[in-house]
Amino acid sequence: MNELLNIETPKVAAHTIIERLRKKIQDHTIHLQSGESVTMTISVGIAVHNGHPDYECLIKAADDARYQAKANGRNRIECAPE
Repeated sequence: MNELLNIETPKVAAHTIIERLRKKIQDHTIHLQSGESVTMTISVGIAVHNGHPDYECLIKAADDARYQAKANGRNRIECAPE
């Protein structure tokens, strides 16, 4: 995956890219030296930059959306309200 997300990435494109990443992580099995196998999942929050100069607001919105993803069952993507 060579996609890059930044504040210029549209929400739909960001969701598509992150969904592919989420699926790859979910489908990957890590084989430990002990013989055990583990899998991982991720929960992601997406926020859209609205032009506000305070990026802390953007980070907080994404973080709040991530907590919502966890509250809604984990291993999912949630978008912050615009």
